[in-house]
Amino acid sequence: MEPEDLADDKRVVTPEHAKTTTVLHGILATLYGLVAVAVIAAFASFGPGGTVMDNLEVIGLFAAVACVIHVVLCYGARRRLRWAKNGTVAVGVLMLLAFPIGTAIGIYLIVQAAKPWPGPGLAA
Repeated sequence: MEPEDLADDKRVVTPEHAKTTTVLHGILATLYGLVAVAVIAAFASFGPGGTVMDNLEVIGLFAAVACVIHVVLCYGARRRLRWAKNGTVAVGVLMLLAFPIGTAIGIYLIVQAAKPWPGPGLAA
């Protein structure tokens, strides 16, 4: 396909869609990062001990790992790299379980990653 044909093809992720996917990963990374920082701050304030604090440790660890994953996917999606496309699908599938907002975000990520990502890092 010629670049002119790609611009008219509805199945192709345009630079605008790629940017939206990148921004969405950035927003999710920020939100998960804020949750991780809040949990760490709560843990530092209240100290260890008790089942509530054990649960906070798990939530904080989950948020920190999710933050790192979204930062890495944001980097790759910005460059439209194949591993970022595959990772976006994987994260989108996991987000389907977080009804209702996560489901909507997961569907959007899967739909955008299912389209060809033409660009410097990934051929159509």
